[in-house]
Parts: sequence; structure tokens; C-alpha cells
Amino acid sequence: VLFPDPWPKARHHKRRLIQAEFLDELARVMKPGAELRFATDWANYASWTLEQVTRGERFTWLAERAEDWRNAWPGHVTTRYESKKLGDCAPIWLRFVRN
Repeated sequence: VLFPDPWPKARHHKRRLIQAEFLDELARVMKPGAELRFATDWANYASWTLEQVTRGERFTWLAERAEDWRNAWPGHVTTRYESKKLGDCAPIWLRFVRN
């Protein structure tokens, strides 16, 4: 999931893609061991996503050190939106594995 709309206003958070229902559907269709990748340039959305995805036992966060979320994963191709740098921080790269 690359640079989804962050819906930065608190009253709009219910419109964010990363919600419990969406994650339940992802968990249902993903095989155990499959990787979920998420990138954003909004610090609040990164925190929100980390909290939502690691809730329960569906996914495990793969980061072991700061470089794991500061650097793009190998083979990443820069998107047009990413190149616009519209967010409030440098890109944050989150990787999770389906349990």
C-alpha cells in the first residue's frame, strides 16, 4: 500500500484505508508468511498504521532497527505521488508478515 490518502484531520480518520475491517480482509486472503508493505510520508499515518496492523495476531512488524523503516525496501520503484513529497516527513516504510 503505497502512499494512501492520509486523511490528516482527526474527524476524517474513519476514511483511512487502514482500518480493522480492511486488515481482516487482507488477513483472510493473504497466505501465512505473505508480506504486507506500507509506505507513507505522514508521521501520524505511520503511527496509526503500526497501531492498527499490530493489534491482534494477524500480522507481525518486521522492523529490527531504525533503518528498516527509514529506507525503502529493495526493488522499490518511486511512484509519481511519492516524488511530489507532499507529506509532513520523510517517507516511512513499514513491512509486516502475515502470521
